[in-house]
Amino acid sequence: MNSAGHLRDCVKVYKSVRKSFLDENLRRLGIEKLSIDEVRRLEWELLEEKIRQFIRAAKICVRILFPSEKQLCEQIFEGLGTRTADACFTEMVKDRAIQLFNFAEAIGRSSRQTPRLLKILWVHDELSDLLPYIDSAFRSKSLRSVFDHAAGILPQLAESARRILLGFENDEENRRYSNDLTILDIEEIAQFERERNTLPAHLIWIIHILQLKLKIKSKSYNDTSLALLFMMNNVHYIVQKIQGSPDLGEMIGDDYLEKLADFVRQGVTAYQTSTWEAIFHCLRDEGANQSRKNCSLGQRLKTFNAMFEEVHRTQATWSVPDLRLRKELRDSILAELIPAYRYFLECIEKLSIPPSRSFTGWIRNLVTRENQQEIHLT
Repeated sequence: MNSAGHLRDCVKVYKSVRKSFLDENLRRLGIEKLSIDEVRRLEWELLEEKIRQFIRAAKICVRILFPSEKQLCEQIFEGLGTRTADACFTEMVKDRAIQLFNFAEAIGRSSRQTPRLLKILWVHDELSDLLPYIDSAFRSKSLRSVFDHAAGILPQLAESARRILLGFENDEENRRYSNDLTILDIEEIAQFERERNTLPAHLIWIIHILQLKLKIKSKSYNDTSLALLFMMNNVHYIVQKIQGSPDLGEMIGDDYLEKLADFVRQGVTAYQTSTWEAIFHCLRDEGANQSRKNCSLGQRLKTFNAMFEEVHRTQATWSVPDLRLRKELRDSILAELIPAYRYFLECIEKLSIPPSRSFTGWIRNLVTRENQQEIHLT
């Protein structure tokens, strides 16, 4: 066709066909032309889906689709010099590659809301991993601007993530009250301040601020046990989220994660002490001294039953959503309660004092349900 003078027509037809092919593939991959304002207006659930589509599409385009088109151009126009193949490939791919990367740029410039932080970091990491492939596919002079465009998005994403972190920190710092900070808190804040130039330190700093905020909020509860349960539930939720994300776990580290898990374990002990210590005291050896009169032992039994019923009435509607944490609380209570009450019953039987039927039945019910997932401490 070149010798017959039809090269221009050949190139025109080829570009038209391949452009249609590329457009159809981008459409199937979910890539749309979205402006920054349009990205800003997307609902969070839809934006999350668009980000997943972009990352999948970027991998396919940069690693497979664009290099394949480049190779096909070189094969079709072999013998005509690289200039013809480069010009053809540039016209076919350049606008579509820029369209693809414009979405990542829009993410970096969109609303800097805290829930978007991890997604922004995800886009940054994926795009960073793809940069060598982009460099290889768009190495020619006419396409270097595509590589420069993609590479320039990375600092924009990093800056967006940094501003979200700073904005969150400043917002939470402004809500804190100095009277609620202990010496330990101040020492930890100082340590974070010395290390806050790194992303892991930023994330740990945010978690620490959240804990301080939770501690302040827990003081609004009049019931100490409920305040402890509130802290346990929330810090345990943070631990679960870190454990469920390998990237977060790697950044935060085992030491700090263990520190959070230990906080939950201490909360279990503190809750048990706050709620059940006075009740257990009625059942312990010092409370069942046989030298006491029958009326004294009987009065303690009435006190025990009244205290237990009050705890059950108050806490029956409280929630421990996580089954493992709920089981840990239940097991720690039963480990103390059942042996102590069994011993107390033996002391009562020796003195012929009838125990509370309702509570005895409840204890038996707990023993038979020991391996089940529900208990009215939730």
